[in-house]
Amino acid sequence: MKLQRVEEYIQTKGNPIFIHGLDAVKHILRGDYRQTAYKDPYPNPEHLDALREAMEERPEPGNFNQILEDTYTPKQKRKRRRAKMGDLDIDLYIDQNGKDPFYETYRKPVPRPAITIFMDLNISYGMRSGTDMEERHSKIYSIVLKAEAERQPCRVIGAKCIEVPEFRRNNPIRYYIVIKDFSDPIFPGIWGAFKRNETTNDFTNCCSDYIIGTSAPGNGLNVRWNILRDFPHDECQVINPGMIRKGE
Repeated sequence: MKLQRVEEYIQTKGNPIFIHGLDAVKHILRGDYRQTAYKDPYPNPEHLDALREAMEERPEPGNFNQILEDTYTPKQKRKRRRAKMGDLDIDLYIDQNGKDPFYETYRKPVPRPAITIFMDLNISYGMRSGTDMEERHSKIYSIVLKAEAERQPCRVIGAKCIEVPEFRRNNPIRYYIVIKDFSDPIFPGIWGAFKRNETTNDFTNCCSDYIIGTSAPGNGLNVRWNILRDFPHDECQVINPGMIRKGE
């Protein structure tokens, strides 16, 4: 699926929506309901104010360093090569032929396939005091740090699916926010938006208010969705799935 600019989505009103988190945040922070697909004139500014505060919080580097220590177990192959000194190879020593009879071992990293990790963003208002996102955030961040250390291409996508009056009941809006693309570094500000249930709820409400512009009460009804319907060919994982699942 090809990434869109927010402005492209507003023009085309396509479904699903697939945009980068940096682009989404930049657009949301304008706080302009007129720059949305459906231009509902009644956004909730409290969610926008809360999102700004959440994104200003920076993660504690010490915690992330500890996560890296706990999860860094690189997969490597042991290889041998001839050397000027090191372990003696008896066969080479007997055979001579002017060759150095020593060898050394070294480890060669094993290339790993690119993975896409989906973070379920379906946190309703009634779930704001829960801990769903703390657990998802911690587990996914650990996987990402491990993949970075092992040079495994890794992408993280926040996923949400809602029913809104602008679309038919059997065709809910699915929107996918790229939190980290394969070639991206880790952007602390974006990750900060998904640290807790309440901050995630603020972010998704801002998407409904300042990107989609839906007139739905409560900014839409969360519904279950199988991501393989939109990403059938990706090597993907869903960590702590809720409404977003891999498979029916």
